[in-house]
Amino acid sequence: MHFSVDFILNLYYNNNMNKEINMKFTFADEIFSDLCKDVYGTRSPAREYGHLSHYYNETPENKQKIWDDLCDELERVNEEEAAAEKISIAAFESRVKEIISLGAGNRKTALRWILEGEFGKDLYHWTMQPGYACYTFGIPYSYEKEFEPIVKEAYNHNTFEEIA
Repeated sequence: MHFSVDFILNLYYNNNMNKEINMKFTFADEIFSDLCKDVYGTRSPAREYGHLSHYYNETPENKQKIWDDLCDELERVNEEEAAAEKISIAAFESRVKEIISLGAGNRKTALRWILEGEFGKDLYHWTMQPGYACYTFGIPYSYEKEFEPIVKEAYNHNTFEEIA
């Protein structure tokens, strides 16, 4: 099979031009739905009847504009979530201090009392997960390390009482 010089030059030119054109865009169709989920909490805007479903039929320039707008919105959402998390941490830590002052005596007991008060009998069920407490209180999942022994102890204690 022999190719003409014009064909090879044309192919080379088209490949290089396409690379140059694609280099100026930062959007990625493959993760557009993920970006929508991060911004809106749901993938719906990117789906068939969502308000951003037209994205897939747009020109590359328009896709980039939609993408950039979503990225800006994501920054705003992340800032809001970080501020809300700080408030939740402060409120939770204040609650822990208050419970200690009311008689818990130490942090571990205060955390146990808070979990028992918040979750009641569910704390003693095998399906209770420390991460759910973090989610409920709106605090970082790093608190799981403190909650885990309390949840485990509550379940083991409850199981022991049921067997006895």
